[in-house]
Amino acid sequence: MIRVVLGEEVKPGMSAYVVEGYDLRGQSRQPLLDACRSLKSLGVDTKTAVGTFRGERTEPNLTCTVGAGAATTVSEPDKGIVKFVKYQPFDFSTVREKLEVEA
Repeated sequence: MIRVVLGEEVKPGMSAYVVEGYDLRGQSRQPLLDACRSLKSLGVDTKTAVGTFRGERTEPNLTCTVGAGAATTVSEPDKGIVKFVKYQPFDFSTVREKLEVEA
């Protein structure tokens, strides 16, 4: 199992993380899912198990496969109920178009 080691909270709800055995680190509100997307982009088998760990704990807090985590994100609709939903990459073209119109 690939270990995503959770670090300190850097902002409210946002944790630092390091993926052991890979040159991956970051800060995220959903570190397991973001780590899975990074691992998938490195070509790690999507069936590989991944888990979040705090410190030296031997049991993970959360687990999934690289493929399942990469395909999922967290949604917090208006009613405050957290849901796991299909991941959609951010479309930067809409930002570029808006900037071009304003320029």
